[in-house]
Amino acid sequence: MEINKCYVCLEECQDEQSPCECRTPIHHKCFVNLGDLEQCTICKKQYVTTQVIEEPQEHVVRKKPKTLTSVILIILMLFASWYFAGVWGKFIWVITGGTLKNNTYEFWNEEHTLASFCTIFFFMIIASCRKKRSISATA
Repeated sequence: MEINKCYVCLEECQDEQSPCECRTPIHHKCFVNLGDLEQCTICKKQYVTTQVIEEPQEHVVRKKPKTLTSVILIILMLFASWYFAGVWGKFIWVITGGTLKNNTYEFWNEEHTLASFCTIFFFMIIASCRKKRSISATA
């Protein structure tokens, strides 16, 4: 049985060949290290393909994301969005002549929750209209 050897490093090379007519065994890393050659250094023919020889995939161990920190940050961001949207909603309600039943600074009541949802909904409509206008302006 014939052992294929990379013609650059002379080590055993299986299932990897140069992208030219001679199909000489060569490792991906050795081929990449040859540089930006347009023709084979052995057969002097142009490379048949412009595709890079794919390097065999090794098992990659990825670090786990810090899920607890991410969850806590998401919860804090949601709470802050809800709180400030409610404050803005109550502020706009009072400026336009509305009256509040409960204390203005309480954020755990239904008035605050309703004001928060209305404010978020209002800003979502504004953002949607601006997005549609910018799309139509570029078309």
